[in-house]
Amino acid sequence: MNGKSWLSILVTAIVGVLLIVFHNRGEILSWVVVLFGVCLVLPAMYNLFAAFRMSRQLRLAQHSGYAVRRMPTGSMMAAVLANVACIALGVWMLVSPGFFAGFIVYLFGSLLLFYGIYELVWAIWMSKPFRVPFYYYFVPALMMAGGIVILFTSVRTMNNVMMLVTGIMLVASSVNSAMELVSMHPAKLRGQTGV
Repeated sequence: MNGKSWLSILVTAIVGVLLIVFHNRGEILSWVVVLFGVCLVLPAMYNLFAAFRMSRQLRLAQHSGYAVRRMPTGSMMAAVLANVACIALGVWMLVSPGFFAGFIVYLFGSLLLFYGIYELVWAIWMSKPFRVPFYYYFVPALMMAGGIVILFTSVRTMNNVMMLVTGIMLVASSVNSAMELVSMHPAKLRGQTGV
């Protein structure tokens, strides 16, 4: 399928419902930031240790007389630098999740705005040979409006509202996408079979 799948619609709906259910929990954004921090720190630590271990093994193999490719110094330094930066960013996210929670609010607002634009363009593009009812354009316009509201509201007042608005918009988007997928499916089949 082009662009939409039932799995992406289902995941969007589940995330939307979870955000609606837990919108009163303002600390959920802090927990999301902490989760992102852990997701940065753990793989970066593993990669850092793996890079040092590989460098050590290559040095031992060279000293023992085996013909071994040399690891370029620049690539080893870049790997170490990238992993240290990921660890530092992850620790910063773990230490001060409030700062990044505000960032996430604006990131969600931006994503909502751009996803609304994407949905609108996709609905227009998919309906080229057909006439689509106006309500297919209503949800993307509503998503764009929700993203703009989130972007221009302060973080303090927006924490709970942002969770609720994002959840509602994600559920509406999944319903809209399911309707688009179901309504466009017969047209795609007719186009493929040549009937």
